[in-house]
Amino acid sequence: MSFSRSEFLKGALAAWLWFLVIHQALLLVPTGGYGFVALCLTLPWSFGALVIGSPLAFSLGQALRRQRRSWVHIVAFAFFGLIIGVLTTALATWLSGESTQYGWFLFASLTAVSACPAVVLGWWHAARHARKSDSEKATKAADIDAEYEDSL
Repeated sequence: MSFSRSEFLKGALAAWLWFLVIHQALLLVPTGGYGFVALCLTLPWSFGALVIGSPLAFSLGQALRRQRRSWVHIVAFAFFGLIIGVLTTALATWLSGESTQYGWFLFASLTAVSACPAVVLGWWHAARHARKSDSEKATKAADIDAEYEDSL
């Protein structure tokens, strides 16, 4: 389950984009369509979470690279996404000074809930590309071995 930096970056960007999509979808119902207004807050805070959380996610991925069971990765990255979502939203609401209002609590909850599957989907994206790359390398190595044996 090893991965390259470019595979990780693609997964991190995929997680961020999935977060934006999931978060907007969840905001459409409780806010009566005002979710797009919240996007002006969501974009900078989520980008900050991406920049600050990426090295932590990379470290988590490195720690799990010898773990073959996918469910362990899924649980770890789901928990990581939940923590990042809660911490980012808690910081944003605390700095805004409006953390006591019900609307902010709802927004915070939806953000944390959105981050959890988004990070898992980002992991899945990176893992899929890493496995495809590993498969291509193995096929190439087998072809080289076959060519060498044929030349003997």
